[in-house]
This record gives sequence, C-alpha cells and structure tokens, in this order.
Amino acid sequence: MTRSTFAIRKTVLIPLALLLLLLLFIISYGMIWIEERHHLISSEIELERTEFSFLRELDEESSKLTNTLKLLSKNECLNRHWMRKTWDQLLLCTNEIQQDLYSRMEIQEFNLISPDQYVVLRSSILKRTHEYIDNFLITRTVNLLEPSAGLRLESNGRLLFHAYAPWIINGEVVGYLEIGKEIHDVLDQLSDARQVGVIIYANKSLLNHATWERWIDEQDQSVDVEWSRFQDFIPVVYSALSHEDQLIPKIGAQLQTLEDAIAPLLFEDQHFEIGAFPLLDEGGGFVGKVAVAINSTQAVENSQKFSKLFTLVTTLFGGMLLLFFYYYLGKIQSKLDHSIQKLQREIAVRHEVANSLKKFSEAIDHTGSAIFITDEKGVIEYVNPRFIALTGYQERDVIGETPYLLNTAEMDQGVYQEMWKTVRSGETWRGDLLNRKKSGEQFWTASTVSPIFDLNRVITNMVSINEDITLIKASQQKIQFLANYDALTQLPNRRLFEETFADSISHLYHRKNDHIALMLIDLDHFKEINDTMGHNAGDQLLVAVAERLTKAIRKGDMAARLGGDEFTVLLDRIESRGNAVIVAEKILQLFQPPVLINGKEIQITCSIGVTLAPDDGDEEEGLMKNADRAMYQAKEEGRNGYIMHTKKPEEKIDS
Repeated sequence: MTRSTFAIRKTVLIPLALLLLLLLFIISYGMIWIEERHHLISSEIELERTEFSFLRELDEESSKLTNTLKLLSKNECLNRHWMRKTWDQLLLCTNEIQQDLYSRMEIQEFNLISPDQYVVLRSSILKRTHEYIDNFLITRTVNLLEPSAGLRLESNGRLLFHAYAPWIINGEVVGYLEIGKEIHDVLDQLSDARQVGVIIYANKSLLNHATWERWIDEQDQSVDVEWSRFQDFIPVVYSALSHEDQLIPKIGAQLQTLEDAIAPLLFEDQHFEIGAFPLLDEGGGFVGKVAVAINSTQAVENSQKFSKLFTLVTTLFGGMLLLFFYYYLGKIQSKLDHSIQKLQREIAVRHEVANSLKKFSEAIDHTGSAIFITDEKGVIEYVNPRFIALTGYQERDVIGETPYLLNTAEMDQGVYQEMWKTVRSGETWRGDLLNRKKSGEQFWTASTVSPIFDLNRVITNMVSINEDITLIKASQQKIQFLANYDALTQLPNRRLFEETFADSISHLYHRKNDHIALMLIDLDHFKEINDTMGHNAGDQLLVAVAERLTKAIRKGDMAARLGGDEFTVLLDRIESRGNAVIVAEKILQLFQPPVLINGKEIQITCSIGVTLAPDDGDEEEGLMKNADRAMYQAKEEGRNGYIMHTKKPEEKIDS
C-alpha cells in the first residue's frame, strides 16, 4: 500500500463515514420523532373521544332513567295504594317493581317521596322512612315539575346516577319518584367500546373518612384501596383492568403530577398512556377525575422493532458502501483517477439521497395528517393527498400560492404573525388554527410548523403537519357554554353570575365613587301560569322575560337566571342609588306589555329587591341576603314593584 493510496482512502472514507452516520442519526431521529408525535396525537384524540363517549353514555342513561320514571308514575298499583294510603299493599307493589328494575336495568334505588320532599318508602330496605331530601336534582324537579337526572357523589364514596320525576295523579302533584343506580355498567360499556381502562377517582376532600371506611368494608373489593395511599383523589369506580390491584394506585399517583393531556406509564413491561378529564356532579360541581389508561404496549414494541430494523438495514448498507469505496480507492493511481472516482462517489450519494427522499415522500403521501411544504418565503411547493381531501383544494389550486388562502377573518392575526416569527427564527411552532376550506366551510387543525435547513443552517423550506380537530373543538365549546349559560334563556347561569359578582366586588376597592347595584327579581304568580298553561308556556314566558331584562340594562351590565323564575341583574360602575332606581323602574315598565303565548296574552309582573355596594355591604353573601329580603318585602306589599334595601327599609315604590 502506497502513501498516496492511504491518503486518498483517509481523505475520502472518513468524511463519508461521518456523513453516513449523520444521515443515519437524522433519518432515525426523524422517523422516531414522527412516530412518537403520531402516537401522542393518537392518544390525545382517543382521550377526547373517550370523554365524548362518556358524556354521551351519561346522556343516554339519563334518558333511560327519566323515561322509566314516566312509566312508573302511571303504574296502576302504585297510584291506587298511594292514594288509599294502604302501606302494606304499597310495599308489595314497590318490592315487585324494585326487583324488575334491578333485573332489567340494575337499578338499586327506588324511593317514594312526599310533596314536602320526605322519603316515605325506600324499596331497597322495604320499610317506610321519614328522611328529608334536599339536593340540586330534587329542587329542580320541584321547581320546574319535570324530570331531572345526574351524578351524585355520596360522602362514603359511592357514585350514583339519580333521577327524579314529579308524581302526578289526576292533574295533582301527589309526590315525587326517585330511582338510582351505580355506573359500573357505563364504565364497562365505555371500556369495551374504546378498548381502554377507565377509572373514576373521587376528590377526597368531598368524602367522609369514617363512612368511606364502613362502605369499603361492606364491599368485595379486588383492589386494596387504602385511604392513606392516595393523596387528593381516591378510586371509587373502575372498569376491568389487568393487574388492577397494582395499576390503579400507580395511575392515582400519576394524577397528582399530571401536567400534560397525556403522560406515559411503564408497568411490568407494559406501556400505558394516561390521561384524565374532570367529573362533574348533578349541579356542575367538580367531584373528581375520570382517568383513561390506553395500553400502548403493542404500538411501542412495533415502533422499537421498526427502529431496530431500520438501523440495521441502514448500517449494513453503509458498511457495504464503505467497503466498496475502500476496495475501489485502492486502485486509484493518479490524481485524474482520483477526480473521476470522487465524481462517481458524489453521483452515488446523490442517487441514494434521492431514493431516501422518494421513500420519505411516499410516506408523507400515505400519512393521515394534512401536510404541505413551502419555500423559505412561504410559497407552497407541495401538498399531500390528505391536504387535498381535507381542504377541498386541488394541487393546481395551491401550488405557487401562500397558506393565506386558508386563513379566516375570525382567527386572531397575531397568531399567524407569531407562527411565522417562530418558524423563521429556526424553531418549531405548535398550536390550533381556524382554517377555511375551498367551499368556505371552516375547520380547526392542531398544526405543527417546522423549518427545514440546508447544511449551512439556512432555512430552505417549511413543513406544516395538520390534524383535523373540528369535532373536538365543537365539543369543547358546547361544554364551555353549558357550564356558564342557561340552556333555556341563553342568559348567564348562577355559576357565571357568582364569578362575575365576586370579580366586581374585588375591583370595587380600586375605584372611587363607584357603586354596584344588585337586583334580585322574582316573577309574580309564575307557578299559576305553569299550572294552568303548562311548562311549555312557562318556558316561553321565561324566554320573553330574559329578552326584556336584557333590553333594560347597559352593554356592560349582566342579567342572569339563577333558577326557576328567579333572575338577577348586576349593574356595575353606577354613581348613586338613583341610577339603580331608573333601571328598576325601566324593568317594571318593560314588563307592562302582555306576552303573547299560544295566541293568548299573558300579563306578567315581578317583584324586585335592590341593594348597593359598598353602601349596604361589601360581601357577596350579605348583599344577596339584602336583595332577597327587599324582594320578599316587595311581594308582601302587593308585588309589581321594587324595594331599595336600607338599614331602615323605606316604603315600597310602585310602578
């Protein structure tokens, strides 16, 4: 071997080996990153779909229970013996119904409630009782005289789905019917349908330790649920899981530190993706979390096998290529031969890179994500088939154009500016974008935009990977609206009102000479209208009242429905009581015209209690009590008027 031959080999083969190692690392890392990103997005979508399925299952369960209550309210045996007060016969009827409900629907609770909300008979213990019932569902049923259903977490950790319905015989409300069941079957159906493990963890702060321990001792638990093992959340209901006695505590511990939507969990050589969403009770209160365990063992193993195989094949190919060049370079005897061989190597490398790019392009063409690639100025050079299917644009429509053709006026332009700024600085941008299809239809995507560099770290292209999340966004918006607004009147509900009221009180200290007026409004004789014309007419009347209240206030003020026929008005930044008086009189004036319902004019009036902050107090509870007392004083003094609360109440001012 001559010195020139050794120098040629060293000069060519060492850089080539380093280049191959670098390409192997970049391609391997890219493939692994794409696989992990795809796996993460798939798990997040599965979590969203599981949450949607869970809410849908609860809605279906609610419909089943309320329909069952409607049938029970017409049961001849129940109605006859209830009206005759023949308790022994009523117990027999109830026992037969209870057994039938349990065999068909696994309903454990069936109770008869008196008009004054006392449980007269519990079928689960087959005896008469005298227990007062006071919760959100029964209150709603009593006020609206319509069925209500929802989840309730008891102090012992028992999670039940309850339903109430008015018991009406011959047009008279003679009491209320209640049925309840545990939700194990809901979780089992959800687990079987989605092929995931589902565990409900209750908020420990809502449970009583002693009653919880007694309840656990009575149950046949396959999981050792020890109170001290769980910090903030403790499992109360779960679907079938392998190794559940060890896995459930680990998932519970994971919930304490869960920051992202999805977090990995490795347990006995099995890979899981753990996610959770909030569990709300009958009144919309947070009572715990629903954890979802997605077994990703097979997907992880497949990814690892693919990575190993890809690395092995690439390494063998690179080694063979190096051996080939080593053998060939040994024959180079002159600078001319060296130049020719160098050119041949460059051609071979370019050919291999072209093949790699072709394979990568084919992979992009068959992915489930909508992908487009632009040049450094943002002009589109490539779109994959999924992009065409999602947007409705053909390739000829977008090549040479910019992504601006997907933009919508509703999307904050600052988001686009931040995206381009981030990518052109050499970093990857991730976020949600509202886009427009060729048809004009709007859709949401979870987008990842990354720069592509040349060997000198100069940006040559940009690639955008987009997942369609339109359905997920729609579900999130619906849930957000239902959490803060009344479904009937579209007014803010009690929850949003209380948050706004508390916020206004907290800001009051920073403003001089400003007042807040709180008005509590109750409709006069609304129950009589409901009884004579029916609940549908009552609902139409409540909608009309909401419209009139909205007309009576300024844009920055709030009118809200607290429940039933009770409304409230919050006037922010007023100068004196006189401003509140003007609005109260305006409300009474707007109530004067009758409301046309089903071709009949209905005259409706209201009683208003008014209080001011900080004159009458600076605490929400105290101000609500002031307005409530003033409102009831207005009712006692003839209705159709308002009372302004003072430390010494003034005379009622009629409209």
